[in-house]
Amino acid sequence: MRFQIRTLMFVVTAFAIMFSIAETLTRDSRIRRRIESDLRSMGAYKVSFDGSNLPSWVSFVTPVGLDRIRDYESFENLEFATTNVTDDIVRELSHLKYVRALYFTECNVTDAQLEILASIGSVSKLQISGAPITDDALPAIASIRGLESLSIGGTLITAGGVAALRQLHPQIRFGGVP
Repeated sequence: MRFQIRTLMFVVTAFAIMFSIAETLTRDSRIRRRIESDLRSMGAYKVSFDGSNLPSWVSFVTPVGLDRIRDYESFENLEFATTNVTDDIVRELSHLKYVRALYFTECNVTDAQLEILASIGSVSKLQISGAPITDDALPAIASIRGLESLSIGGTLITAGGVAALRQLHPQIRFGGVP
């Protein structure tokens, strides 16, 4: 009788552990599906996750509204490609606390919009390519907190503007500059 009770306890414990693991994995999966669904409803076409339940890479081509994006507070990689960037989109992004890497590729982002974006909590890497921004955007870019890396290829920013920015902020690494 003693052997059977021990065996029964072992089996019950094993099932409890397996159930707990399955429930945790299912909960993580539900959380990720909910986050992905929410971001896709805002127009994201790509949402990927790393080991956590936070999105590691989110890409937008045609955002339909980012009014809930501030609920996420931070992103590892946030990308806008061939997007019509509106003032409303930039205003919503400016409420984020942290974005490790922010990409605007072939977007119509403007000098004035970068002034709005400068109030974002922190951006480590900013990459703007194929946008009509000029030297007038450089003070706004320079005021982005936490900026360590800047790539501005395919813009209207001049070599003189870059030189002045380098002189004021030698800690910023530059790539894709005129």
